[in-house]
Amino acid sequence: MRILVKNNDFHIKKITLIIFSLVLVLIAHRVTEANSSPNNKQLTEMVGKAKDLIDEYNGQGNTLYEANELLTKATEVDSTFAPIYIEKARLTLYDGHIVSYEFTGGTLEKAESLLKKAVELDARDSRAYVIFGHVNRLMGKYDEAFQSLTKATELKSKDPWLLNNFGAYYESLKQIDKAKEYYLRVVKMGSGKNAQQRSAYIDAALKLQWFAALKDDNKSVFKYAELATKAAKPTDAWTWGNAGGVLLVQGYFDETENYERKALSIMNFGVARETLSFALYGKWAKAVSEGHPDKGESFFQEAYKLNPDLDSVISRFSSSVAIMKNYVPILLDRKFKLISSNSGS
Repeated sequence: MRILVKNNDFHIKKITLIIFSLVLVLIAHRVTEANSSPNNKQLTEMVGKAKDLIDEYNGQGNTLYEANELLTKATEVDSTFAPIYIEKARLTLYDGHIVSYEFTGGTLEKAESLLKKAVELDARDSRAYVIFGHVNRLMGKYDEAFQSLTKATELKSKDPWLLNNFGAYYESLKQIDKAKEYYLRVVKMGSGKNAQQRSAYIDAALKLQWFAALKDDNKSVFKYAELATKAAKPTDAWTWGNAGGVLLVQGYFDETENYERKALSIMNFGVARETLSFALYGKWAKAVSEGHPDKGESFFQEAYKLNPDLDSVISRFSSSVAIMKNYVPILLDRKFKLISSNSGS
């Protein structure tokens, strides 16, 4: 009798194990089925399309609006899909960007909150940490920025922006040589075949152009300007404008004018108009200094129409390289003549 009980116990345990194994198989099958479900495929496609639209954004068109629409629909399908919040964070940064490193109030905090949500949903998504490092740095949280970028590295991120964000991190710490190493790695990778690689490449080339300007390495200033603009799409005005801005700092007024006019032929935007005005004021002042005021007058008139705030112009020239500072007295003289003329004295 005891033997029978033992045998029954054995069989019961065996049957229980078989049933448990079957349950695990069914669960695994359902998970696999869910991952390959139409909804999951739809989510991946929608968020991927939104990412591409954000990558391609160059200040024109309705791309950000379209990306936002896709992300809104994706959230309705599955609000627990982490990549949605990563792209929403990027969209937030673009939407709140003013100029350079300036953002409207609350922009960085909102982006940070979205990225935290993404990490909560999927702590293994390296892309979240790449962008987190960028946002942390913009907020002045340098330790957190380094930790985020290091985490992305540990997760084997292949995003070229990881290198750019490391470069920007070291640049913020005034470790220019270290920053340069990262930007050079991106440039060596080439402009690639997709918008993400191309934008990272252009960003790195423009940073290297600026570093060259800091060292008065004019040959490299032109080299990296050319690399950046050659990689730019025909609709990319910002790259031409940014490259021209560095040429201005070096006192290359003619070249700056060419770059800014190219930028403005693609898109009419304030930074390019202002930089063009500085270049034209420089050409006028140079002509005056060489004893040809009549020759330079047309430059002044166009510059004045673009930017009549001579105080801001004088301030910009005063804070630039020696060749631009030399023209400050000429600008001041013209300012006083205009004041006298307007007052009737």
